[in-house]
Amino acid sequence: MIRLAVVLCLWAGLVSAQSFPALYDVTGVSEGDVLNVRTGPDAATEIVGSLAPGAIGIEVVEEADGWGRVNIDEASGWASLTYLTRQPGQEDAALPPRLRCGGTEPFWSLVTTGEEVILDEMATNRTRSWPQSQTLRADGRIEPYAIIGPEGEPVAIVSRTACSDGMSDRAFGLRLEVLVRDEDPYLLSGCCSIEGN
Repeated sequence: MIRLAVVLCLWAGLVSAQSFPALYDVTGVSEGDVLNVRTGPDAATEIVGSLAPGAIGIEVVEEADGWGRVNIDEASGWASLTYLTRQPGQEDAALPPRLRCGGTEPFWSLVTTGEEVILDEMATNRTRSWPQSQTLRADGRIEPYAIIGPEGEPVAIVSRTACSDGMSDRAFGLRLEVLVRDEDPYLLSGCCSIEGN
């Protein structure tokens, strides 16, 4: 229990006040046109992909000079925030209840549905699930976001910080640490993306 308290104190120091990542929808782009995604936050940089008009649930990981960093396939780029509108409920710093997280060496995934947490450790073919709960600060925000299982189950902490999955050029704005409280406890580290409802 002392180790858990130490880990939670360390994670609390990683908290940031930024309100990214957040989900956005493409708006103001004509049918038959696209919203270009570029290598940098500038209209003069190279186009690396595009978003369709009316696309929804686009995760913006960070903002720079009116541009938002988004992921396209296994890479990231920048799209003009002039044509991206933040979804309702994404205005404050609280994280949404639906996350998709993962890590490598060994491979694992963790998904939160708003009601349930599912941890899949592919290397050991072990899957666990438990009801989703959150630790709230006095002001009602979740920073860091804690996913705490019943006694003997894992504890996961999500913090707003840049994260790399080590395998792609995707950008992540959330880092996840999972303390698996087995007989011989161990820590899993990875990155998360937020998902729409």
